[in-house]
Amino acid sequence: MNANCRYLDAILEQYHQGRDNRLAYRVRPP
Repeated sequence: MNANCRYLDAILEQYHQGRDNRLAYRVRPP
């Protein structure tokens, strides 16, 4: 259970990191 929570937490962290990168890329002009 603990390992599963860590696994999901890592996935959420990567997902939010990717979202932040996309938002920063969208806001920042090329």
